[in-house]
Amino acid sequence: MRAVSAIARAMPGFPILATGGCDSAHTALQFLMAGAHAVQVCSAVQNQDSTVISDYSSGLKALLYVQTRDDLAHWNGQYYRETPSHQAGKPSAGDPMLPNFGPYAKQKNETLHTQLSNDNYDIVGSEFSDPVNNMRPVPEPTSKALTINEIIGSACDKIGAWHELSQEEHVIAKIDPSMCVNCGACYTSCNDAGYQVSNCIGVISSSSKSKIEIVSSHFHFFSCTLH
Repeated sequence: MRAVSAIARAMPGFPILATGGCDSAHTALQFLMAGAHAVQVCSAVQNQDSTVISDYSSGLKALLYVQTRDDLAHWNGQYYRETPSHQAGKPSAGDPMLPNFGPYAKQKNETLHTQLSNDNYDIVGSEFSDPVNNMRPVPEPTSKALTINEIIGSACDKIGAWHELSQEEHVIAKIDPSMCVNCGACYTSCNDAGYQVSNCIGVISSSSKSKIEIVSSHFHFFSCTLH
């Protein structure tokens, strides 16, 4: 994708065939936005079969349709812009500040058992059920779907070397303790790739339990995205 965007920026309008790494409709859309005019799908067909082409085609149509509706702005391609709080796909139960492992998981399971024993308890949760119940009738699109020609290269002006990016814009990471599984990825990522801002995260431990706790939210990242 880096090579595609580099050619597209240097030679606007030059026909480019993107190859390597197209494993979803979302990836295909990113290649197009980076300047590709066509996308090759090879390994995905070998790993599955040729029906993935149909999947990617319908997926691209869905992604373009999502962009026409303001009520779907919480989606970034085929992913949530901000992942809703959940545990194993179910609404979080109990104290949201307690992580989902060890003795904390046991405490949450006891709380969940108490909640489920209530006959009036909504096991799905209105946060998840309301959007499903309100899907019909389908809202009218609020804008016109972009054509493929309008999509091609549409992100090129947002792609560049790190020194070309604004050093004034800060992105502060949001970490949801209720989905913590004590993997330590946030600590490792910030320490290795965040210029040693790991002092923002503290590790609380004792003889019987340990957990990672957010001490400060001053995580500063400078990045570029195709969306």
